[in-house]
Amino acid sequence: MRAALLTLVLTLSSQVLAHPHDPRLKLQDAVASIDRAIAALQSIPPGPAQRAAMRELLDARSSVVHALEMADFPPPPNVLPPERKVLPAAPGPMAEAAFADLLARLKQIAFGNDRVEAVKDAARHNRFTSDQVSRVIALFSFGSEQVEAAAAMYPRVIDKKNFFKVIAELKFESDREELRRRVEQWDKAGLGGAQEEL
Repeated sequence: MRAALLTLVLTLSSQVLAHPHDPRLKLQDAVASIDRAIAALQSIPPGPAQRAAMRELLDARSSVVHALEMADFPPPPNVLPPERKVLPAAPGPMAEAAFADLLARLKQIAFGNDRVEAVKDAARHNRFTSDQVSRVIALFSFGSEQVEAAAAMYPRVIDKKNFFKVIAELKFESDREELRRRVEQWDKAGLGGAQEEL
């Protein structure tokens, strides 16, 4: 009996030394040590001394578990808090200087179909505001080309809540309906892109 209790005391002492800076780990190790001592004590023939020692161990285990559950442990010294990952901000719209360059290049293109293709090329790698889309479609003479250009830019528009202004720029209701239909297709397909608040 004394050997079992002596083993328990030595084990608990070694656990305290094993984690000198983290009281939570010390207590968890103490519970494990008490559990091992209880298992060892159960192998001793029953008797009054064994039952008394078992009650003491079970009470000690209960106290340690309760302390572990209730304690508000400070972080161990010299332990850095977990690193917080900062997600990069979503890229903003095309910079004004680059956008002015795009407008100048589009004005130099003679045919509307070629302009639409140039807009599609720009939309592959840039993001736009609804206002920028309105400024681009103003360069086109025909409603069908305006619809094509606006539809190509829509997935890359960052303020989709304002895209209704682009639709309102179209002269004919049939063009407005076609652009609404195309926008709805993008949105249903989940390809409308993420919207940001501006």
